[in-house]
Amino acid sequence: MIGRLHPDDIEAIADAVVARMRPSDRMTTLVDAATVAAVLGVDRNTVYRHGEALGGQRLGNGSRPRLRFDLDEAVRRWTARGLSERSEVPEAAPAPAVRRRERRQPAAGAHLLPIRGDAS
Repeated sequence: MIGRLHPDDIEAIADAVVARMRPSDRMTTLVDAATVAAVLGVDRNTVYRHGEALGGQRLGNGSRPRLRFDLDEAVRRWTARGLSERSEVPEAAPAPAVRRRERRQPAAGAHLLPIRGDAS
């Protein structure tokens, strides 16, 4: 016959089980580039350009593997950039091409409306 456990023993076992189920301090949650961009206040392309410097981890080995980041590490690395590093200036969008209207000569014999009272 198996003896009965004391309530204190049951409580100790329960505490041990709960402690094992808690995520460890070493366990991190990885986030995508869009999340990192939102936290850092930059666009997603900037995160991809600096992916390695931000501690990005490539998932998979295809032609375009996904990048994932430990958010705390990425923020720490972003804010610890050297002071000698210049701020990134966004590229200016090219100015739209200005198209000028081609002046057309009035057709021969066409009657034009007078301008500002000019009756010629």
